[in-house]
Amino acid sequence: MLSQPAPPDALLVANSAMAVGVLQAFRENGIHPLVAFDDPPWAQLIHPPLTAVAQPAYEIGTTAAHLLLARIADSSQAPTTTTVGAWLLVRASSHQS
Repeated sequence: MLSQPAPPDALLVANSAMAVGVLQAFRENGIHPLVAFDDPPWAQLIHPPLTAVAQPAYEIGTTAAHLLLARIADSSQAPTTTTVGAWLLVRASSHQS
């Protein structure tokens, strides 16, 4: 993708494991990432530290478990949608030099 005449200027990857490969490709092509989704532990260890949109993993897990247990207890319950918040952790990757 990055070698095409009009390469993308942004990528959204599904998880931290995929992000590592993207970061490697970016480094090889002189591209500096700005923001990642999720806040992997290594986000602060790379240079520049990576700005991230963090999500409440524990809250997501407990909410999912409660919804699953409720559905198991009463399979006639209608499906629901639950939204949890996320927050921006601004680090050096999104600052202008």
